[in-house]
Amino acid sequence: MARDSAGRGRTTAIKGLTVAVALAVLCVPVGLSSCTAGSAKAAGATTLGQTRKVGHGRKPDADELLVIRTDDSTSAYGKPMQVSAPSDGSGVPVTLVTEFFSTSRFLFIYVDGDMVEVQETPKDRTVVPLSGDRLSEGTHTVEAVQYAGDSPAATVTMYKTAQYVVS
Repeated sequence: MARDSAGRGRTTAIKGLTVAVALAVLCVPVGLSSCTAGSAKAAGATTLGQTRKVGHGRKPDADELLVIRTDDSTSAYGKPMQVSAPSDGSGVPVTLVTEFFSTSRFLFIYVDGDMVEVQETPKDRTVVPLSGDRLSEGTHTVEAVQYAGDSPAATVTMYKTAQYVVS
C-alpha cells in the first residue's frame, strides 16, 4: 500500500474500485436495465375507455409474461389464450394474474389499446370482462402497466402483455 508523507495508507483508489464492484454486483441480479436511467415515457389517455397505444417502447418485463385465463383456456409463453365468443352476445370474464405487480402503484389494464381498468391497489388476480369489439374474431392484446407517477404520462416501471385469439 502506498503511504503519504504522514505515513497514512492511501486507499482512495481501492475504495473507488470497491464501490464499482459493489454496483456491478447489485446490477447483475436485478438486470442491467434496472441500473441504467431510462427516459421511456408513455403519453396518452388517462381515463377509462380512451384509446391509447402503450408507446413507451419497452418490451415485456423479462421475469414473466402476463398470464390470462378463462374457464376454458390459459395463455402460456408464446401461446395465446383461446376464446369463443358466446352466441348470445354476453361477455366473457378473463382473469389476469397480477400478483407480481407492486401494490404501491396503480395498475393500468389495456385491451387492444383501450384502458379498461385502473386499480389503486392491485390484487393477485384481476377480472376484466370482454365484450363487444374485444370479442371480434382475430388476435387481441392485453397489457398491464405500472407507471412511476401513477399516470400514463410518467415513466413505465412494469409492463406485461399477453394475447388472446377469438374464433
